[in-house]
Amino acid sequence: MPEALAAGTIDALVASEPTPSLAESRGAQPLATLGGMGNVYPILIVARTRLLREHPEQATKFLKALAAATAFVNARPEEAAKLLCKATGLDEKLVQKAMGQHSYTLRLDEPIMQSLEQTAHFLKAGNRIREIPDLNKAADARYIRAVQR
Repeated sequence: MPEALAAGTIDALVASEPTPSLAESRGAQPLATLGGMGNVYPILIVARTRLLREHPEQATKFLKALAAATAFVNARPEEAAKLLCKATGLDEKLVQKAMGQHSYTLRLDEPIMQSLEQTAHFLKAGNRIREIPDLNKAADARYIRAVQR
């Protein structure tokens, strides 16, 4: 998207970090932010029920790795930013700005559930989904609780 914006193929974009910061680094100007709208915009981890039923240890190992990464980013944000710069080739100032737009937690709590519900209603209103899913039936926090002990 930053390339399309710089080339004039698109006039504007809405995206999550680091895309906006990257676009700014290439001359784009911020117009507005969607922050503060009450939606915590979770990055959702989804797995097939069959995988969870047949190999629950894989889900637990994956979430333990994410929990360790989250703890590392929160404890040592500067070092995490440098590692991200090295892995992506992005400028350190850009990465630090992008990282500052996020909170790093591993959770499936009421604010997350409310945000998912809000997003589902938005998608339904825009005819992107046919019906609102039963998120309480689909969401399963026991794996996250298992790694947080």
